[in-house]
Amino acid sequence: DIYKINNKINVDGGIRIENTTHKGIKERWTTPTGKDPVINQFPLGQDGDYTTWYDAAFRKASGVYDTIDFNYLSKSGSLGLLYLLSDNQSMFLRYTYSNKTPELDYYVNNFENIKPQKGYIESINQLEFGYKLNKEFISCQAVAFLNHLENVPFQQFVYINNTTRMTPATFNTMQTMGLELECNISYFKHFQVQLNTTLLRPKLYRFTYYNMNLTPQNMNDDFEEDFSGNYISEIPRINSNLNIYYKYKTIKPYISLNYVGKRMGNMRNTIELPAYWSLGSGISFKLFKYFELSLFATNIFDSVGILSLGGLGSLNNGGTEMLTEQTLNNQKQNGQPIFARTTYPRVVGISFKFVH
Repeated sequence: DIYKINNKINVDGGIRIENTTHKGIKERWTTPTGKDPVINQFPLGQDGDYTTWYDAAFRKASGVYDTIDFNYLSKSGSLGLLYLLSDNQSMFLRYTYSNKTPELDYYVNNFENIKPQKGYIESINQLEFGYKLNKEFISCQAVAFLNHLENVPFQQFVYINNTTRMTPATFNTMQTMGLELECNISYFKHFQVQLNTTLLRPKLYRFTYYNMNLTPQNMNDDFEEDFSGNYISEIPRINSNLNIYYKYKTIKPYISLNYVGKRMGNMRNTIELPAYWSLGSGISFKLFKYFELSLFATNIFDSVGILSLGGLGSLNNGGTEMLTEQTLNNQKQNGQPIFARTTYPRVVGISFKFVH
C-alpha cells in the first residue's frame, strides 16, 4: 500500500507470506559391473561387449528411487519512503527483508546416490538510499545499497582417491556494499549517451568451509577453514557500460564500451583476475517503409578476460591447495599453461526486422 503524508512525502510498504512445496522422485544410478568370460578382466560395458571400452563407465538407471517431499514457509516485506525535492528531483529510502528457498536443482545437483535432504531457507536484508534527477535533456539516478545475506549453506561433494563424500554444511553470512550510477544524456539533437556503473564491495562476512584435508576416509584431521573477510570470488568490484547512440532520420549507429574490473579468482583470495575492456558497435537503418536492416559487432578487438579459473584452486579437491600466481607460472614452465579464453567470441552479424 501507498500512503501519502503530504505533497512531498510518500510512504509505501507490503508483506508477503509464501508456502513452497517441492515434490518429486530422483532415481539413483549405477555402472556396469560385468567382466569378460575369458579372463574376467575386461568390462562388458553397457553393450555387453568387452571389446568396446567407450561405455565401460557409463551410468545407467538403477531402478532405485528416492522421494522428494519438502515444505518451506517464507516471509518477505518492504518499507519505503519517497521525498520530493522538486518537480524533477527526489530521494528515497527503502528497507527490504526476504527469504530464499532452494531451487529444484538443489536436489538434482547434490545427493548422488543418497537420500535427498531438506534444504535451508536463506534470509536477505537490504537497505537502499537513492537520488533521482529527471530533466528535459538528462536523467540520472544514484543508489547506494547494503545487502546482507544470512544462513547461506555451503557444502560440496569431494572426490579424492576414489572416495566421494559430501562435506557437512556450514552456515554463513555474505555482505555486499555498493553504489549504482545511471545516467542518460540527450542534450544534443541527434546524440544520446547512456552510462551505467556499479561499484561493489562483495565480502564473505562470516564464512567457513569444512575441509577434509585430502583424507575423506579419516575425519580426525578435518578442520574448518575460515574465509571471513575475503572478497566473494569472481565478482568484479567495478562494472561499467558506456553506450553512445546517433540518430539521423532512419539511420541509427551506436558504439558500446564495457569495462569489467578486477576480481578474485577463488574464495581463498590467493589470485586476482585482471580487468578488461570490450568494444561493440553497430548500425541500423530502414531499407523500405516496414523493413529495417541491422549490422552489429561485439567484442571487436577480441578482448581477453578470464571469467573463471574453473577447477584451479577450487575447494572440491578436498585439500588445502593454495593457488597463487607463482603456481600458475610454475605450471606454464612445466608445459601446463592456463589458456585464457575470451569473455565471449567476437561476433559480426546481420539482422532483419519488420517495423510499423
